[in-house]
Amino acid sequence: MRAFKLAAAAVALVAAVAYASSVYLRKQDEWNQRVAVETARAEAALALGDSLRDRATELEGLATSLAFEAEKRDTVIVRMVEELPAPPADCEPFTAPRDSVISQLGLQVEDYREAFFKQRDATAELRRAEALARASADSLLAVLDDRPLPRSPLIPEIGVGATAGICTTGQPCVAVGLTLSWKVRLF
Repeated sequence: MRAFKLAAAAVALVAAVAYASSVYLRKQDEWNQRVAVETARAEAALALGDSLRDRATELEGLATSLAFEAEKRDTVIVRMVEELPAPPADCEPFTAPRDSVISQLGLQVEDYREAFFKQRDATAELRRAEALARASADSLLAVLDDRPLPRSPLIPEIGVGATAGICTTGQPCVAVGLTLSWKVRLF
């Protein structure tokens, strides 16, 4: 009966070690899968961030071009105003040049407005790219913080063997022995 209890204890101990090892390996596999998913998500976010940054650069270039055109138009308008003759008492024939100047000023205002909106769009795109990059970095940090703890450097080993010898009664005897030892994991 005692041998049966020892054998049952040995089997239970082997089962416990196997179960603990399988739980650890399952957690390790889950973590590796999360790392793969988060890495793919981070790469997609970085690619989108690059695309958004390129679009923002394009919009900033367009805004600069529009602002430059508005400055050129401003110079033309100033020259047009300087070239206008002094209006006589009867102003009717001079309203056409005045209206031309007003029209050019309206175009200049539209250019400034469009440049402002393009700059605003570029800023929004850059903020979106930054938010995506920050979310990706936070997600990666969460995965790294949640990684499984390293395994213990001690590895349990269970051994079963037969022994023969002389019992305390002085008669030869044979027994089955169960050993539990711990090995140190080097790497």
